[in-house]
Amino acid sequence: MPRQRAVTVTVATLLGIAVGGLVLWKVSQRWKERVCRGRNQVGALKRSEDEELTEVEEKELHSCVSFSTISWVEKILGAEIVIVSEAEEWDRVEPLLKKELQSWPVLGIDCEWVTYAAKDAQVSMALFLHLLGFFFIPAASGGENAVVAWQKVLGKCQGLMDVPFRGRSSSSLGDDGNGEVDSQQKPRNRKSATNGQSPVNQQVKDPRKQKRKPLGVGYSARKSPLYDNCFLHAPDGQPLCTCDRKKAQWYLDKGIGELVSTDPFVVKLQFEPSGRPESQVDYYLTVKENLCVVCGKRESYIRKNIVPHEYRRHFPIQMKDHNSHDVLLLCTSCHAISNYYDNHLKQQLAEEFGAPIGCEEGVRLLEDPLRRQVRSGARALLNADSLPDTRREELLQGIKDFFNTETITSEMLQEAAGLETRICNESYMPHGLKVVQCFAKGGLRSLMELERRWRQHFLDTMQPKHLPKRWSVNHNHGKLIRKYGEDLRIELS
Repeated sequence: MPRQRAVTVTVATLLGIAVGGLVLWKVSQRWKERVCRGRNQVGALKRSEDEELTEVEEKELHSCVSFSTISWVEKILGAEIVIVSEAEEWDRVEPLLKKELQSWPVLGIDCEWVTYAAKDAQVSMALFLHLLGFFFIPAASGGENAVVAWQKVLGKCQGLMDVPFRGRSSSSLGDDGNGEVDSQQKPRNRKSATNGQSPVNQQVKDPRKQKRKPLGVGYSARKSPLYDNCFLHAPDGQPLCTCDRKKAQWYLDKGIGELVSTDPFVVKLQFEPSGRPESQVDYYLTVKENLCVVCGKRESYIRKNIVPHEYRRHFPIQMKDHNSHDVLLLCTSCHAISNYYDNHLKQQLAEEFGAPIGCEEGVRLLEDPLRRQVRSGARALLNADSLPDTRREELLQGIKDFFNTETITSEMLQEAAGLETRICNESYMPHGLKVVQCFAKGGLRSLMELERRWRQHFLDTMQPKHLPKRWSVNHNHGKLIRKYGEDLRIELS
């Protein structure tokens, strides 16, 4: 009996201490909140709006509100997500947004077209408050204390607000740092503008005059010449075309060609070729120099596709044969400049034909948020040992709903943890294909117009001074019409 009494007294004593400590903690917290509110009110009355808090007072303010840090972050990240896709939906959301901004005038913005956007906007707002050291915002809207508090916050942002964006454009060349196009720049070539040719070089600043950084940095130059200027001849000795040394040697190794001379390197075929040049002034019979066709530089050059591959790859097979005409040599600097101008013409085509670049429609695979959520939940169940029961049940229910079952086996859990979160985009339509499809509706001549437009664009923007002889914006067009006719049925690749 004495022993039981001792145990009872001990337990009662411990419970009393615990309860007393809890009561004292509650009292101290309430006292602390009242003191903080009193200090804020006194500070608001005694200080002018432009005066900053001292370091000691700022620490006291932060210590007063630090107890709300977790709940504030959770409130941001746990906010309701509303998806707006129509004007009517925005009309319903706009008043709520304005009301929220009256209480908490911080707006996090992020733009995405897959999922990876709402969460980013929430995180940006939480980071803003954290970096400034303000873990709490007065919830009451319209109060004098809230106004004063926000003036202090904005005071810390001087020099960061209302600053124009100075990021690099997608090409990172030729702008003045603000990403804007000088639409007031006067045309340099009025003739080309009036003839309907590419006006790109008259709408943007010449990147060759912008010396912000060396042009062509990061480009990998060729380690060997592009043109070996070897010749292939027909069995009767008629010149057919020029080619590289490797191709000429291939005919010799296969025993279907005969070496005629080594300088120049000439191989005569021992079979009838599938086609012959229509004249001896054909482009493919000309000797080509290994130099930049724009500036004449003889080193650090790479190949340039005058008609970008993202369009050419979708051309019909008839327009893909013998297309080395549109592969030229440019030095790394001129190549970078040319790509810069190409991006502007691509954007023009995107606007003309409703084929936006870098949109959801142009992505082959999309991230499925539901599958990603299921996978994350399964991994948490497999790897986290201390999940609360309510959270565990919530994750299990999500997996059950996904598999449409009432029971989850360990095999199903493993399958969910390795779930592929990317799905095929049913509306996938790359920019290049959509543009080519639009031109293909007009037949062969229309597609040739797209080819001509890119060639003329290269001439207008780069003004090359060392083009190979007989290079032309209309190359092969007459031959295509004579061979296939204007009514050729277009089958895109």
